[in-house]
Amino acid sequence: ATGGVVNIITRRPTEERLTSVTEVGVGSGLTNTDGALSFNAQHTSSARIGNFDLTGTVSLARSGAFYDTRGDRIPFFELGGDSSTLFNIMGKVGVDLGSEQRLQLTVNHYRETQDPNAIQDFSIDDQEGRQKARAIRTGDLDIAGKTPGNRTTLLNLSYTNPNLFGSSLQSQIYYRTNSNVSVPSDFRSSDFFGPFIGIGGSRAENEQIGGRLAIVTPLSRAENLRLTWGSDYVTEDSRQRFDLYDPDRFDASGGRVYRKTSSRSFVPPYNYNSLGLFSQLEWNIDDIVILSGGIRHERIGLEVNDYTTFNDRQIQGGNRNFNATLFNTGAVYKINDNFNVFGNFSQGFSVPDFGRILREPPDNFVGIESSLEVTQPQKVNNYEIGIRGGWPSVQMSLAAFYNTSDLGASFQLAADTDRLKLIRAPERIYGLEGTVDWQPGPTWSLGGTATYIQGEYDDNGSTLALDSSRIPPLKLTAYVQNETLEGWNNRLQLLYSGNRDRAFKDGSDGSPISSYLTLDYISSVKIGSGQLQVKVENLLNNQYFPVISQYFSGFGSDSSNYAARGLTLSVNYRLNW
Repeated sequence: ATGGVVNIITRRPTEERLTSVTEVGVGSGLTNTDGALSFNAQHTSSARIGNFDLTGTVSLARSGAFYDTRGDRIPFFELGGDSSTLFNIMGKVGVDLGSEQRLQLTVNHYRETQDPNAIQDFSIDDQEGRQKARAIRTGDLDIAGKTPGNRTTLLNLSYTNPNLFGSSLQSQIYYRTNSNVSVPSDFRSSDFFGPFIGIGGSRAENEQIGGRLAIVTPLSRAENLRLTWGSDYVTEDSRQRFDLYDPDRFDASGGRVYRKTSSRSFVPPYNYNSLGLFSQLEWNIDDIVILSGGIRHERIGLEVNDYTTFNDRQIQGGNRNFNATLFNTGAVYKINDNFNVFGNFSQGFSVPDFGRILREPPDNFVGIESSLEVTQPQKVNNYEIGIRGGWPSVQMSLAAFYNTSDLGASFQLAADTDRLKLIRAPERIYGLEGTVDWQPGPTWSLGGTATYIQGEYDDNGSTLALDSSRIPPLKLTAYVQNETLEGWNNRLQLLYSGNRDRAFKDGSDGSPISSYLTLDYISSVKIGSGQLQVKVENLLNNQYFPVISQYFSGFGSDSSNYAARGLTLSVNYRLNW
């Protein structure tokens, strides 16, 4: 929210009477094929009948077991890992009300279930030195209660009118509900969770209702001066519980059987709401200079009842209200048809993760209303300058950014207790990002990106690095692509993640972050009216540990030190008809 804007545009309806796209694929790890087969299938149809249009998509995917480069099973670390089944169905119905107005209803349901036949080996946390996370094969888990997985249902109703008294109107109201049930784990060896949970799994629920109204009003006949204004609102109810299981049955079954004995609150029920009023002015001066500036006023509310944390601390509930007025301004100067420079300043206003704060409040946290600094929102100032160029055979960009906040919100894992601690302190994040693409011939293209970020916070007069869960190491990507024959494209792409030890030296990380390099190969060829794609991931079969895995293992949690997947092959066919 404070770092930029993400604009997601879903599949649009067809202008033809009926079109369809069918896609099927299979894949598997190649270092160990035992139960590693995965598959996916998706079908989309779109039709138009008079003023009505319909679009529908249904997809089903199943992932098998994941293995690292040495053929060892990777323990499931989160949803989306191995042994997961994903089902998604989306329907969109639109009607053109006359020649300009449009009403559209979108319904989407996503369901992911996980049924692994292995559990994490937490005993390696007690061993000397750095250990690779290991999995213990148990056979299919027998979990009494809700099936581990993630479910989301979304309904969205939108209305657009491009000519309402000379202005263009976009509006929407939406409802979203989400539930997330984790795979249970044995927390008995955890310094923080163990005494209070033992063997358990979390169950989180979230419900949102919101809406948005945006109106674009031309302020000149040439429409080169435009005002965008409107409002948005969202109210959200969240909660999370922990289901507890019988440790004797768990031990007797070798970690396979979970019988629920009770449940207790992990994150208490709370309500969050936000109202924003905004206006943005844009002036395009002779297609050479674009000036923009805007203002946003935001009001945020938090409501929590009295509650008891899962480690038996009594916290006083209450209501908190926050508001802020934010500004932004920017300019783009078009030097010529191929080259421009830009700069902007913007402000963001966001709250810390209330769920984390409420489930594990700092030692000096006694109540929602009295612990002001802990729940205070974060206001961020963003500065950015850059250049962009686009020529017939070369495209490039380079941007520098600098972000500051007087009251940052950072979570760090305390090495002595395995507990997350919240740090509210002035912080700054800055960096560079560059991209380049080159087409040296009609069948060749190559390019890459470079991203360098640093971040730090003030600690009683000292400047310390932010941890690696927030600030990644240097990242480089590169690719080369060739149309070997007409309709047959081959591509090699590389990712390099660098070293980072500054946060370790400052005590923010538990250990330095080591570099790694991966190489992927993608080949696609047209076959009839469809396209066949063959993809080989981690082509060199490098053994490496993702940054977030290295970060958690640095605090002695070797059971989180999971390796990345080894050499993996997937084949996919897409048919348009």
